[in-house]
Amino acid sequence: MRRPFRDLLPLIILLISQADGFSTFVELRQQDGEILGIAASNSTLAIAARRKIFLYRENGKDIPTPDQLLGTIDLDRAITGKVLDINMIDADKVLFCDYTSCRICSLDSKCTKLELKHSKYELRYAAASKVDDMIFVRALDETNTAWISSYKMENKNSIKPLETSEDPQFLHESSITHSFQTAEYVFFVGSSGMDYDIFNKEKDRKSEGTSQIKLTRVCLKDQTNNLESRMEIALTCGNLPARYGKVVNFASYYNKEEASLYVVARDTNEEEFQVCRFKHEEIKARFADVWNICQSTRKNESDLCRRDFYDQLPDHCLIQSSHDGNFVPCSRFQGSSTDYPDPLGNCELDRYKESAYRYGTLFDFRALNGEAIGRISTKLTNDVAWVRPDLAGSLMFGGAKGSIFRAPITNDEIKPTWLKNLTSDATHGMVLSSHAPLLYYTTPTKVLSLPLTCSSLYSTCDELLLGSFGDPIGCGWCPTDDGRASGKVVRADDKFGCSTRILTGSCPPVIFTVIYSPEHNEWKIEGKNLLSMENPDVRVCGQPCRPKYPFVNSSLIRCSMVDGQRIQEEVCDAIMYGTVGGLRMKAFHPKVLESSSGAEDTTDGSRSGGLSRAGKSVIGIVAVIGILAILAIITWYARKTYKNNKDKKRGHSDGMNLPYLPSARRFENDIERRPLNEYQAHSTGRVPTYENPYVRLQREIDPKLKIPFENLKLLEIVGSGNYGQVQRGELTVIENGKPNIKIVACKTVDPGSNLDEFVSEGLLMARLDHPRVMPLIGLAFLNELPIIVTKFMSKKDLHSYVKDSKNQILLRDIFRFAIQISEGMAYLHSRNLVHRDLAARNCMLDEQLNVCIADFGLSREINHSNSYQVIHSRTLPIRSIPLEGWSGVFTSKGDVWAYGVTLWELTSRAQYLPYYGMQMEEIREFLESGRRLSKPQHCSPLLWDVIQDCWLLDPELRPTFATITTKLHDIVRQLEAFNQTKMNAVYEVVTPSRYSQASSARSRNSETTPVSESDDSPTASLPFHSEPEN
Repeated sequence: MRRPFRDLLPLIILLISQADGFSTFVELRQQDGEILGIAASNSTLAIAARRKIFLYRENGKDIPTPDQLLGTIDLDRAITGKVLDINMIDADKVLFCDYTSCRICSLDSKCTKLELKHSKYELRYAAASKVDDMIFVRALDETNTAWISSYKMENKNSIKPLETSEDPQFLHESSITHSFQTAEYVFFVGSSGMDYDIFNKEKDRKSEGTSQIKLTRVCLKDQTNNLESRMEIALTCGNLPARYGKVVNFASYYNKEEASLYVVARDTNEEEFQVCRFKHEEIKARFADVWNICQSTRKNESDLCRRDFYDQLPDHCLIQSSHDGNFVPCSRFQGSSTDYPDPLGNCELDRYKESAYRYGTLFDFRALNGEAIGRISTKLTNDVAWVRPDLAGSLMFGGAKGSIFRAPITNDEIKPTWLKNLTSDATHGMVLSSHAPLLYYTTPTKVLSLPLTCSSLYSTCDELLLGSFGDPIGCGWCPTDDGRASGKVVRADDKFGCSTRILTGSCPPVIFTVIYSPEHNEWKIEGKNLLSMENPDVRVCGQPCRPKYPFVNSSLIRCSMVDGQRIQEEVCDAIMYGTVGGLRMKAFHPKVLESSSGAEDTTDGSRSGGLSRAGKSVIGIVAVIGILAILAIITWYARKTYKNNKDKKRGHSDGMNLPYLPSARRFENDIERRPLNEYQAHSTGRVPTYENPYVRLQREIDPKLKIPFENLKLLEIVGSGNYGQVQRGELTVIENGKPNIKIVACKTVDPGSNLDEFVSEGLLMARLDHPRVMPLIGLAFLNELPIIVTKFMSKKDLHSYVKDSKNQILLRDIFRFAIQISEGMAYLHSRNLVHRDLAARNCMLDEQLNVCIADFGLSREINHSNSYQVIHSRTLPIRSIPLEGWSGVFTSKGDVWAYGVTLWELTSRAQYLPYYGMQMEEIREFLESGRRLSKPQHCSPLLWDVIQDCWLLDPELRPTFATITTKLHDIVRQLEAFNQTKMNAVYEVVTPSRYSQASSARSRNSETTPVSESDDSPTASLPFHSEPEN
């Protein structure tokens, strides 16, 4: 059976991920469902799906594949919700908790359920540990009730708890992140706060919103009724709250090899996460201190504790015992020392049989101060759900939204040496191998493996230069000796793996373009890392070219020929000789083109030692024809084979392709995707050649807009576009002689995207200058691919903003948005540009809620007839294009139509998709019949008139944006003068039931007759209906 081309996309994505170092360890079948959790121990990997748990044996290789599937555990009941905790407790046993239960499952028997204290409520957090034949579970349910229960392992269908210790009811803001055990104790890491400050005499003074990190310990041998050996201490370090404050985004892990507890958390009042390390000896000493203080305190001494002055209270007053559901200052367990001269140890409390003076279950409010080993800025990540030390001097961090990064342990701000943004929940979706330096990471259906080695983590010298040279595993760059931008990442001490000297702090220069400027009689050498070469000896066409000092930056060197001589050759090489990191090397760029020299062909039309021009032209023509023929065959075959499948599977698409229009540009894409370093420009004027988009961008862009990449720091991903991702960034600029950091948005291009169109968008933005149009700050280059740098819009897009019911929007805000969009579009049209993708999602908002129109990927210049004929198969937004756009012709009045749809989105608060439920042809038929979208519930009649004018059938009858702007200003002045209260009214989210009763009118002043609604109308499934005009 033939597979559609789109079915190959997962394979392509997999290959890309493998190129980034990830390999597929195992992939589940579709019927097995999504992966919910993963655990590793004793060289065994457990993978939990909805109804099965798969056990695999690791084989110990750097890039392991399973030696064998040890077996599959079939669950008698599917996992509910998410996996809250999962652990390998034996070679073939798994202990896990979900929203409704905790279970022990093994290969050779059915699952054993651990009965919970409060089984009728769903769990929010859970952590479980097994030591010998005892199991301890700490859980928190949806009612904020938390407890610890102990169980004894038995071969039964279910096990009841032996003993349970419940948290005091006045604790709140609780969470549970991790459990671990030692030879004598089980520990749970979490957080909690209190409703009241028990150390303030004004007991009704609330301390809501406070929470601290807590470490709870229970003796494994505890046989008391309420697990009275339980003790809890508060933890802090750096800027984390020691008493007041609120902990959020909390992660922890106990590393047995170094006997240390790692904690990552953030106080809500801080803009950074704090990374803490607590050595086990310090933890052990604090718990011993808590117990000893209380055992040396008599009951009459604890009665003297007062809550007036927290800082002056003795230590025993700051340790409270949970007694009958209340906190009381601690005192000696078992009472008077005269009756019991030998105090009991914390793990032998069951020896005391009396019911009086049972002052166990201790809570120490003196925070143990750990070692602050690093800080993570919220600019890097907004959440941390997972942390693990990798035993190579670095920590691995994971976010709940799928980000992973690796950074060395430092006492300062943590700078990642490796960063990836993936898609899965990291809480139980990542685990370090128990057998090898390896990270396992889950996607919905795959487990990927990543060896923690230099060659797997990093692939280019640029990545090392951005910080990875500082990776504790010690990575370096092994350059080739041919002067090209090639090489490999190796360990810095791997002298046998590199034939040249390994660079450990700098990267070789790379030449992108060499262009002659006749105006200044100089050569411009553009590239990257050009300043890394000491005392460069530059030669063009074999002739010395003297560099002009000082160099502008690491991406540009200017040089002039010695004695002002001119090069007669048109096409030749450019070479830089020099020293980089103590290594003598060269940077080589083949066959540069003297762009403006006007050099003539030689009489025989040939080059010494090469093919003649005619020969090169013939070869070039044959090669291009061959490529086009192959692509044409592939395209024809794909269309012929899968056309029916596409027709049958039409979905609720927001875009449409126009297959009946010319699409010659699609064949240029393969040429565009050539590695830019290998592109050889050669043009005689006789054979038309494709121009490298990079060269075009370098030639046409204003030099003032070029940004050295070293001045730009890419941060977290904030969105995605047609060509790649959008990341928040920090741009260092010099203002008044001092460096200043600006927050910017960085639009990147994926290697497989249409580079030419991406370049066109950047060049287009460089021509625009209006407060209502997204400003271009500049362009940077990474790995020869451009990065469009624009203003960072903190409030994101207009569609998301108006859709969020939490945002209080006034009617005047709706008009202000409408006017600002109209002003921006009027400017674009004044520059003879059509946007073609105007929508609320492409209108961005800054901190002051001002609109900037963005995304010019579909924008085109219009000709003298005010029209543009689409000439490619790029997806178009069917829900906002006018009727004439279905024929492939776009004018400025097409943008006016889209503006009407944008206003409809605004006035409906984006609660519905335009033409929701309709397919492409249904939308066309709906519009051709004279029907339009219906009036939103709260839309102003005056504004509705403007919207309807935008949807007139005849484009010439639609208003211009200059007219619309004037009309909107008039409406606002009218409402401000006579109905100011309405302007200040909150524009509510529409009510679906009322909204669906709105009617739509036919196109005014058009020749189309309205069609009456019938039972089989294509709008029957819409949240609105259409009625004929009376």
